[in-house]
Amino acid sequence: MTLRVGGEIDLDTAPVLEAEIYAWLRCPLVAVTVDLSSVTFIDCSGLNSLLRSHARAAREHSTVRIGPVSATVDRFLTLVCAMHPLPDDLFQNHGQPVPATAPALLVLSTT
Repeated sequence: MTLRVGGEIDLDTAPVLEAEIYAWLRCPLVAVTVDLSSVTFIDCSGLNSLLRSHARAAREHSTVRIGPVSATVDRFLTLVCAMHPLPDDLFQNHGQPVPATAPALLVLSTT
């Protein structure tokens, strides 16, 4: 299943994203792809939520991956990965679009 996320992922909104991913992981045999192509801002708290979700999914024998990503997210990940490599299996098809039958859209905002 693909969860499309739009808006900003920061200290205020990251817990909302993480809770939504965890809700999707409750479905049996669900692999979640988090589409970040509409994200306009992400900070370390957003990345940490994605990494925690990824780790939890692995413990529960499921998967959480990200891709595709917006240019903003790509720049952020490039900076982070220069200092701290992220798990290879976190990325779906190296950021290429992933087909989705019925994506949901979770719009996050700090307004």
